[in-house]
Amino acid sequence: MVMRTAKVEMPFQAAAIVKDGLLRDVVRNRQDGTVTGGDSLQIEHRMWRLPLRPAPYYLRVENRLPSLDRGARSSNAIQIYPFGTDSLTMSDVVVAENVSPKDSAPQRWSDFFVQPSAGRLLPGAPIALLWEVYNLTPDSTGTARYHVELRIDVKEVERRGFFAKILGGVRDAVGMSARGDDQVALAFDRQAKATPGGTYVDYLKVDLQNAPEATYGIHLTITDQVGHHVVQKLRQVMVTKSALTR
Repeated sequence: MVMRTAKVEMPFQAAAIVKDGLLRDVVRNRQDGTVTGGDSLQIEHRMWRLPLRPAPYYLRVENRLPSLDRGARSSNAIQIYPFGTDSLTMSDVVVAENVSPKDSAPQRWSDFFVQPSAGRLLPGAPIALLWEVYNLTPDSTGTARYHVELRIDVKEVERRGFFAKILGGVRDAVGMSARGDDQVALAFDRQAKATPGGTYVDYLKVDLQNAPEATYGIHLTITDQVGHHVVQKLRQVMVTKSALTR
């Protein structure tokens, strides 16, 4: 939006608009700021926290440069799910360029610094994952014990083989095991004292080695080792030399 413009500060508007199944507005939120013209590689990150009831929605994000009368938009369907208190559930998996805890005892995802990602990463760039688990069953000592399995596989590209190493988030893990030439996997156990709200936050930073440009599936499986329940989530990311849409 700022290509071939003067290198000056310009007003910038970003808005998140959520509509229901009948395309009626549910939430509108606008953020105003400034951007510097002339930089075609400049990336603007915006984050919204929108209160929504469990239901299917239509999300549209709009950006506008009023002084140039330029704009851009993106849209997607989203689903907000209810979280009960009697079954094992998991949040969506946040895929970011980097996550790091703000202190030594993070309790929620909001206790982390998150460097956002558009789901498109440069070759060799690490992938940071952040998620929460709810309603784990504590044992007789008040300890929740669960098993984490992460699998990353290559999609939509000629298989060239790749491997990965762990950069942070798991102290007792030294690497990931290869499964053929198009998949790597990691499994480890966690335990934590039962929390009043039954919420457990976890994160992982993975450095993919020799990863070809491709779309990757990220499969995360949590197994409650006390209650013997399983929950899974799937995300996708793209590794490309053009890591962000210009």
